[in-house]
Amino acid sequence: MITGTEYLKRAHEYLEAEAGRVEVFRYLSDLLKRGVRERREEDFLSAILEIKSFISGKHMLFVNFDLPNIHRLRAQKESIRREALDFLKGHLELICEACLLTRGAYNRGRVLYLLARYLPEIKDLEGYRYMGLVIVLLATLVELGKFSGPEEDQKWLFDLTLQALCRYDLAWGTRYFNTDKEVQEKLLHLKEKISFFPAFQKAIYRQIEMALGSENFPARDLLPGVLTREIWALLNARLDGKPLSVLKGKFQEVIMAFQVEVEGYPLAGETLNCVKRGTEALIKEHLSEKFPVGDKFQRGRSSFESFSDSKI
Repeated sequence: MITGTEYLKRAHEYLEAEAGRVEVFRYLSDLLKRGVRERREEDFLSAILEIKSFISGKHMLFVNFDLPNIHRLRAQKESIRREALDFLKGHLELICEACLLTRGAYNRGRVLYLLARYLPEIKDLEGYRYMGLVIVLLATLVELGKFSGPEEDQKWLFDLTLQALCRYDLAWGTRYFNTDKEVQEKLLHLKEKISFFPAFQKAIYRQIEMALGSENFPARDLLPGVLTREIWALLNARLDGKPLSVLKGKFQEVIMAFQVEVEGYPLAGETLNCVKRGTEALIKEHLSEKFPVGDKFQRGRSSFESFSDSKI
């Protein structure tokens, strides 16, 4: 088992070979789990930011030419990235929980960026596993302006959160979670420029279409698709309104499924209540709404260029 001191001294050696990387990711897993369990932000952030730097390819080890094995290490960069994405997939709900434990704008933003930016790059990620990120986004939206840190960090988290809401087609119902005029005006502008990830749309389609193909499926399978607008509208157009018909029959079950999910995360009382109330109102709106389908629902751009990483 790698110790913290050994990792700091010899990480470059371990990462060069597959067996060594197994030990590295086991060490980071233990650090993450212990940090969340004991509410030690320094520990779980250390693990999360290592994973982020492996995925982004910006780890200092890759540019440290004083290392004797720098060229061999850089040759393994793609393998390290792929295994780090596997780590993210395997620890996704735990990292979402860790994100919600952060109270500083800068640290909340760093973990949120990892989740929002890289989940679509995880191969075959099931639709319902985006729920942790959805809960993080809604809770952060509710609490914007309440995080600690300088104004610069507050603004960065503000912009990051609103862009991510657009990337996951969650911007349409934000008035149920935050009525601040600046939030709503900024979202109105962003929604015209930013659309959802195709990978997220595909995961939602696959999950709901499979569910509708069975006689009895859990209401959870409609989540988080039923929280979206354009994706939900396109799916209903594609399936002749069947998802909406099913939602009408399973409305209370879907609400309960969401509440069970959200109660599994460390949210403060008023934030938890606001997320619950807002989500119920948002889903209820679908019951009577007729979704227009046309060119404006065909965007689905995958670019993430406006998602600024300048603070990370």
